[in-house]
Amino acid sequence: MEIANEIARDSGSNPSKWGLFSLAGGKYSNVKTLIEALKKMLFYLESEYQPNFNVYKEYRELHHSVELLRNEVDAKANEYRNLPVNIQKLNMLAQKYEAFEEKFENEEAQKRYLVANCQTKCNGLSKNTSYGVS
Repeated sequence: MEIANEIARDSGSNPSKWGLFSLAGGKYSNVKTLIEALKKMLFYLESEYQPNFNVYKEYRELHHSVELLRNEVDAKANEYRNLPVNIQKLNMLAQKYEAFEEKFENEEAQKRYLVANCQTKCNGLSKNTSYGVS
């Protein structure tokens, strides 16, 4: 992009229009300007440009780390997205547990009452039999 802007400045074209292909189009003089711009770019690529052969590897590694981070963020977002539903489920389970506990305590109290009642009757029967009263 920088080289294209530099070529655009050198050719005297309008700086508000950037890029190689906005320099030319149509007339012979414009086509000639485009060819000159391409020649300058070719010269730059042949003489000054230093390719970075590790750039693709670096890009893949960076892309992979970004992908891992994105997956981690998505997983956390799903956890938070499901949080209200999980809280509602937890509240429902707590209510069911309280109802079960209350029912259990009522049944236990009922059984204790029955056991105490049976013990009273048994004690009454044993007193009656120990005095010889039938």
